[in-house]
Amino acid sequence: MDHHLPASSKIEPLAIQAPLSRLVVTLAKGGLVLHPVGGNGHKRYRGPAVSVSWGKDAKLERIDEWDAVEEDAHDGCEFSGVVGLLRGFHDSFLIVIQSSTVAATLFNDPFRTVYSIDSLLAVPLSEPLATPLLQKLSLKQRLSKPSDWSTSTSDDSSDSDDDAMSTAMSESGLSEAAPEADAAPIRIPKKVIDQTINKLAKKNFWKKGPLAKFDRSAAGTAAGATATPFLEESTKPELTRTPPPLPPRPGSAPAPVVTSSAPPPLPPRPKQVETEDAKPVLDAEAVEVAATTGEPEDKATIDAQKELDEKIVRECMKELKGMYWSTGMVSPDITHSLARKHEILLSTSPSPKPSTPSSPSRESAFVEPLQNLPLWRRADKRFWWNAHLAAPFVDAGLHSYVLVVQQGFIRQTSVLLPIQTYSTLGNPSPTSPVGKEDKAVEVNMVIMSRRSIERAGLRYQRRGINVQGGVANFVETEFLVGAERDGKLHVSSFVQTRGSIPVFWSQSPWALKPPPVLERTPAESLAAMTKHFEKQTKLYGRQVIVNLAETSGKEALVVNAYKEGVEQMAKDNVKYMSWDFHHQTKGMKYENISKLISELYGDLEDIGCFWSTDSQIYSLQSGAVRTNCIDCLDRTNVVQSAIARWFLNRHLVHLGLSSQEEAGMHDALDLAFNGLWADNGDAISREYAGTSALKGDFTRTGKRNLRGALNDASNSVARLLQSTVSGPSFFRPIVVLHLIHFYSDFFKQATIDYVLGHNLNVFAEFQSKLGGSDPGEILRLAQIRLEAIETSAQFVLSEGEERLAGWTLLSPEQQDAVRSTKYEEKVLLLSDKAVYVVSYEYSLQKVLSFKRIPIGDIAGIQKGAYLLSALDPSARDPSENFGFKLFFHDSATTERVWTYSLRVKDPKSAAAAQPALAATTPSDTDVHFYAFKVLRKDAVRLGADQQSQIISRREEDGRNKSAKAGAEEIISRLLEECEKFGAPEWVKERDIIGLAEAQAQTSILDKLNHKLQSLIWLG
Repeated sequence: MDHHLPASSKIEPLAIQAPLSRLVVTLAKGGLVLHPVGGNGHKRYRGPAVSVSWGKDAKLERIDEWDAVEEDAHDGCEFSGVVGLLRGFHDSFLIVIQSSTVAATLFNDPFRTVYSIDSLLAVPLSEPLATPLLQKLSLKQRLSKPSDWSTSTSDDSSDSDDDAMSTAMSESGLSEAAPEADAAPIRIPKKVIDQTINKLAKKNFWKKGPLAKFDRSAAGTAAGATATPFLEESTKPELTRTPPPLPPRPGSAPAPVVTSSAPPPLPPRPKQVETEDAKPVLDAEAVEVAATTGEPEDKATIDAQKELDEKIVRECMKELKGMYWSTGMVSPDITHSLARKHEILLSTSPSPKPSTPSSPSRESAFVEPLQNLPLWRRADKRFWWNAHLAAPFVDAGLHSYVLVVQQGFIRQTSVLLPIQTYSTLGNPSPTSPVGKEDKAVEVNMVIMSRRSIERAGLRYQRRGINVQGGVANFVETEFLVGAERDGKLHVSSFVQTRGSIPVFWSQSPWALKPPPVLERTPAESLAAMTKHFEKQTKLYGRQVIVNLAETSGKEALVVNAYKEGVEQMAKDNVKYMSWDFHHQTKGMKYENISKLISELYGDLEDIGCFWSTDSQIYSLQSGAVRTNCIDCLDRTNVVQSAIARWFLNRHLVHLGLSSQEEAGMHDALDLAFNGLWADNGDAISREYAGTSALKGDFTRTGKRNLRGALNDASNSVARLLQSTVSGPSFFRPIVVLHLIHFYSDFFKQATIDYVLGHNLNVFAEFQSKLGGSDPGEILRLAQIRLEAIETSAQFVLSEGEERLAGWTLLSPEQQDAVRSTKYEEKVLLLSDKAVYVVSYEYSLQKVLSFKRIPIGDIAGIQKGAYLLSALDPSARDPSENFGFKLFFHDSATTERVWTYSLRVKDPKSAAAAQPALAATTPSDTDVHFYAFKVLRKDAVRLGADQQSQIISRREEDGRNKSAKAGAEEIISRLLEECEKFGAPEWVKERDIIGLAEAQAQTSILDKLNHKLQSLIWLG
């Protein structure tokens, strides 16, 4: 899916292809400058860099050589890497990694280190906001690591460190004296650092959630502006005004003090009401959140956009926290398994040869394929979570700044395993202590779970499959085992997958334990399922399906549909096995899982594993076990760990560390294995359901007990409150008190779709219905609309009549009305002779009625804002709520109506409406009109390659116009045909329904209901 991330053909890529391990972000004229960490200190850097301009539509530009001294650059802030650019509705943000931890060092190779994100920083691309934020962070880094900011060229590093520390302390107004007389010299404790930072700003702020929010009414700050640092929740900034400027460079003139040119103070915030927990609650008029891409209409809209940006940033950083990436000169690709890398090596080598034990490959199994390409080009796009955020850097050819961030789980552990001849591994001789002198072998185990972005989302929000064959909660889990034998490192890899049942189905988030519901037709599910397994067999080989869902009760509906679909596919390389987990383990009889492994024994032997050294391939994996339950979490975790245990036992035999007769593993190895897989299950569960996995006690200890059952009950309640919007009566007091916190999945899902680029209009939808559409449904609806136009044209056009254009537009059910209790999507067809207004039944795919209007009878057009609601900014945006009236003479029109058994319609029974024509319209008594509202253009569409394509709302390339631009095109096309028939070019620009009228038509009850829902969902 890299079609939306094209490599720049105009800008030559940087010479450094590997992602930077560290970089510096510096304040500069007109924006930010990003550059690698230099050896002479940040303020003396000279070399290639990247500029990022200020503004919502920030531009990236490569700088061949940037000199920090010549540019008189401020102190920079050092970061681990750039996640990408998040374009909000009022501001854009540079997302950078502030701190990280080592998740794994693959097989003790420091060049193959994998990192996990601990905290991030969102730098607003607005000078008044970014300047104090970066200056504060720069000072903090200078105090903690002064040598990195040293500008001295002396060899005496200690003196330069002291100078830098003294300078930093003098800026903050602190004394150089130690707090205690006998304290160690030249050591600044963390408390003093915090005091230094706090002295730079007054604590005039509000806190909302993990972010600090600031009182914009404090207009008289020294800098004349307030700053809103958007930080990850582990950091809690307390900054409300710009810190004092850093001292001038030695030898330079002091900066003049300018007071008259300070920016004007920001307007006061909407009034707020303090609650008992000191968390502000916005006044009703300020609760609305902006989701418009047009020009802000007023201060309330601007404030709403800023509020929305803040919440999107917060949710984005929560989602990114804990994700994984790799960097360095080797830059191991963590998105591909070892077996997949080997396949790529064979396919790209000059004369690829099959690798078998009898004919081993000479290619090292640890060589990264295609190292001449940037890491993002080598990555598996299914698992690249920041692809949309990193797109601006990719488009600019800035490959060394592009990180491939992956969600899932990566962890490594090692165990010293003794080699024993007469005692079992589970019962080592107490008189034989384990040690290197006793021929012990270190066994390294690594789990790498990769979550897919193809149908990314949360439990109850994303279920089943999409039309491209992507399934919800799809995870590829690779279990790696490494051990050194006879002086060679042997590494084996075993890949399993999990994913939602691949049919169209859903569960309502509005009910307690909702039953699964099938959607669409069996033929549509079969087509999508076929695509899914064609991809799976291409990527992994033979598929062994293990369905753990219940074969009776609520789950049976989708289980039976799954089984029937596989039977209809009739693929030889896809095997289906149903194993009702709850029935088989009823009464905590989890030992019965061994029966499932016995049933899978032949398939597991046939599939095998990938096993190699640095010079020889011993075996290849020829398939994968695809496990699922309903959530693909708890039951799936237990079974996948049992399959992995079987693989590990078999591999220990291959390595000569165990024997066929031994019943189990060494105690320490067993404990490490169980902990690794239990942590993996918890991580995947938190990412999909928001809680740790159920049945984790069995995975972690190999036993099921009452304590584990009680813990599962607690997690089940947490999932219920977080994922659903109703509950039993005894939960209602909790719901009333904590509704906003528990019912956050809707906004989280909207943020995921927005950050991944799956649906860039999701927040506009969220405003109107407090929920976002499934991108798959958006694509399906777009296809249905195209089919409606085709069907209508075939049905209504006369022989010899040529269709010129067609559109689907929202319109009142009856003519001569602009407002109605019922609206429908009509099909408007333009032929070379007439205009057709078609009423179409989308569920039946049939034409109900149509009116034919000869082009010569068109009397005029009125265009303008068409606001059907005034409840939120997106509904009040005239550029996205635009329409037109089509006036026509009724003397020569013809109308036909078809009556179907499911619906009877009398087109003449139109409800009373507004006066058909205003004073400026034609005055003929036979003139009537249809009112049309142009639909908002989708920011997701189906490409020629049947993949979801991203269309930026800000692109002006004709692919994604505003509703107003779409209306102008339709009107222009109509007028072009009217000229051919001598019809007058009469177009009047006047609102169809203006803002004042829309507000007058909105009842108080509707307003209160909308405000209450907004408080619940938006916080």
